[in-house]
Amino acid sequence: FDRNNKVIFCNKLFHEVTGIKPGNAIGITLRELTKSLSLSFVNTAFMKKKFMNDRLKTREVIITSAVGEKKHLIFRISSNKDANNKSNGYIITGSDITLLKEEQQNKQHQEKLAIIGQLGSGIVHETKNMLASIKGYCQLIYLKSDNDYVKSHIKRIEEITTEVNKVITEFLAFSKPNVQKFNEVYLNEIILSIKYMLESPSFAKGVKLELQLAKQENPVYADELQIKQVILNIAKNAIEAMDETNLPLLEISTSLSRTHNEMILKISDNGKGLSKEDLPKLYKPFYTTKEFGTGLGLSTCYRIIEE
Repeated sequence: FDRNNKVIFCNKLFHEVTGIKPGNAIGITLRELTKSLSLSFVNTAFMKKKFMNDRLKTREVIITSAVGEKKHLIFRISSNKDANNKSNGYIITGSDITLLKEEQQNKQHQEKLAIIGQLGSGIVHETKNMLASIKGYCQLIYLKSDNDYVKSHIKRIEEITTEVNKVITEFLAFSKPNVQKFNEVYLNEIILSIKYMLESPSFAKGVKLELQLAKQENPVYADELQIKQVILNIAKNAIEAMDETNLPLLEISTSLSRTHNEMILKISDNGKGLSKEDLPKLYKPFYTTKEFGTGLGLSTCYRIIEE
């Protein structure tokens, strides 16, 4: 920047980070640039004390690029002086720390989940024992009672107990995942081994199930039980998403990409889908669009696939 706060030079990386072409930036003022990038300062009091002095000022900022991406940057501002120590303007250098921020947030998130897992596992264990007792008494009353009214309510209590048990089991699986056991496995064999578990809920909901399995396949290195969990969970969500669909269809296919030497697993349905607003939140823990959903099923799937 010159002494009038106008941009006189910027490099190629400036364009990559901000989305603003260097030619469009030359001549605009710092105020205009700040406004176009929606620049805001992050509270970094510790940086002021440690790094800031007359020669060098370091600040963390958040910008929104020209293409709508939010980015975290470290800005370093230094004065540009001539041989007579007279200021000709100043230089701002920036470092993109967006990925570092995301890694920090992921680490904090994992630490929180670890704490939840430690606290939750004990609570879940005790709760499951109590639910088992409630269910046992329900079954006993159901067998001993001749009153249809009592029986209908006992049946409902048992169903609710089963649902509660399911919720806390999902919570435990999410907060305290099992150690993965990687082996060479075949996707076709995995799908065929759970075919009945896919057909049963599909048939009950009137959904047509189509399996299109590759004639030639390569083994993949994965945890077989967890891949089964992913397929069943996504298929369950697909079936539920087709409640109001005429001729509901669930397709599960595998194919071999020789170009990339990869096996491709695809699960699709012709249900209502998700809105653009809901789509980015799909894998966030506890987020659900279902009336009685926990918001943990797809989060668990996402974590398994990511790992």
